[in-house]
Amino acid sequence: MMLFMHTMVCMLALVWITGCKQNNDQVLVKIGNKDSINVAELKEALKFSYGDETKTVSRQDQKNLLMKLTDNQLLFIGALEMNLIQDSVFQSEFNRAKENIVRQAALEKYIYGHFINDRSISIFERHLNKSIDVQHLVIGYNTGKDSKIQRSKAAAKTLADSIYAIATIGNLNSLIEAYSDNKDNKTGKGNIRVQKMTIGKLPFMYEQTISSSLPNAITQPIEIPGAFVIAKLSGDFKPAQEHKKLSRKEIIFELREKLGLSDNYLLMNRYNAFLDSLQSLNRVTLYDAQIDSFVAMIGENDNTSSMRDKITGDKILAGFGNGRSITALQLINSYGADAAWRNLNRNIIAERVKQMVKDELLKDALRKEGYTESDEFNFKIREWSRQFAAGILKSGKLVYTGIIPVDELRRYYEDNREQFSVPGSMKILEVYSAHFDALDSVAQLVDDKVDMVKAAEQVNGKKKDRIITIKEPANYPDTQNDELVKKALSLKPGEVSKIFQRKDGGYSMIRLMEKNEKKISPFDAVKNQVEHACRDVRQKKMLEKFLHELKLKYPVTVYEGHLK
Repeated sequence: MMLFMHTMVCMLALVWITGCKQNNDQVLVKIGNKDSINVAELKEALKFSYGDETKTVSRQDQKNLLMKLTDNQLLFIGALEMNLIQDSVFQSEFNRAKENIVRQAALEKYIYGHFINDRSISIFERHLNKSIDVQHLVIGYNTGKDSKIQRSKAAAKTLADSIYAIATIGNLNSLIEAYSDNKDNKTGKGNIRVQKMTIGKLPFMYEQTISSSLPNAITQPIEIPGAFVIAKLSGDFKPAQEHKKLSRKEIIFELREKLGLSDNYLLMNRYNAFLDSLQSLNRVTLYDAQIDSFVAMIGENDNTSSMRDKITGDKILAGFGNGRSITALQLINSYGADAAWRNLNRNIIAERVKQMVKDELLKDALRKEGYTESDEFNFKIREWSRQFAAGILKSGKLVYTGIIPVDELRRYYEDNREQFSVPGSMKILEVYSAHFDALDSVAQLVDDKVDMVKAAEQVNGKKKDRIITIKEPANYPDTQNDELVKKALSLKPGEVSKIFQRKDGGYSMIRLMEKNEKKISPFDAVKNQVEHACRDVRQKKMLEKFLHELKLKYPVTVYEGHLK
């Protein structure tokens, strides 16, 4: 009877209602008389989780995400009721979060969006993992990092442009030999050898340029870190080997990674150019006397809190736009609590003020387009509030602080022994070549009992160029999803594999040098890990109980018919 009553109470706390058509304002979940989640919020949550692939998300996955949002909203309500969110702390963090959300969205739209668009995504998707043979004429410039090249970036660009203006298919080799900073070790001239380039592994702008060029074309100078490159495509793209198809969201992530790593200068150039244009339209003025006065206030032992106490009234450090300003208090609040103020000189402070003006202008550009009234912004700020509240609960009320009996720890260990195992590992030595014939010569020598490394060295010695790469031995977990590991699983220590083709092109042979089997760690060695895992289990149960109690207090009604 008690079980029946408990089941009925749970059913009453979570009611599913079917029927109706969908529009953005329709309520999907009602949480007692406290709150609700509508269609627009779920759509933004789906976009946040799945990118542009939301149309392919199953109804069940939509339900799961909706219930996750609901649980987090209940935690926010619970934290508010328990006064765990202090008004001043929450409001300060809330305002900071709003500014960060707008700033990030502006960067996405005006900076990243300048490069990552439908065209660049289509180019990457169409050519991913395809390869093409390319010749390069490299004009380097001094990067200030032990660079052997003294040429400035501007001089490198001028030289690259002048070479491109006279370059033809007929004279390119002689131009490479005469001007390229990528030298042939034997001749000392520019290296005219063709290189195999695979799309997906190259700098963003280089990859986009050659992917959109015609066969046998000579590209305009492409900037890569430390150089300008003129590329000549030899023939057409070779078909890609079979690979996992990436979703649009995954492609965008890959392109962003490229921009952030190899092409960060592109982002900075775009950022500075865009912000300079905004500054010229908004009459930015730095108040030097006020900045000097502020700097004079900084004491040897000051921190952010003590600096805040020194400020009376609105000391305006910069003005811009229609009556907008950056104040001394805003500047102070932009620094963390542990900032070393004694190290902040006048130049640093002035640059910080300029950067704050730029950030405000960047955010204003998006605000003028109505972003802060958009469904996306509303979802992101609500989701931030939910995560903030959940974090406070999970680090406070829902933390299990009691002592867990040793018997319980041992039971957990015995039931989950695999969780506390030390994975097996392999030490693998690889020789690699783009040419099958070269490795075939190595394989024949290995069959004649010659050591694999010595065999590769012998073959290299008979060639004009070192066409076989002997890689350093490396350790791999035996569970790693890797071509080398899969081959090594069938070998015994000391054995050499047959030649096998690599997914990304070329051929390899490996020798398994060592093999360590997986081991289960003894209880005493992992006792602390077991206790941590047990605490996680208990805290999960505490969270489930807390949510259950909230659902009894604020029954959840789900309007299933409003889902697509």
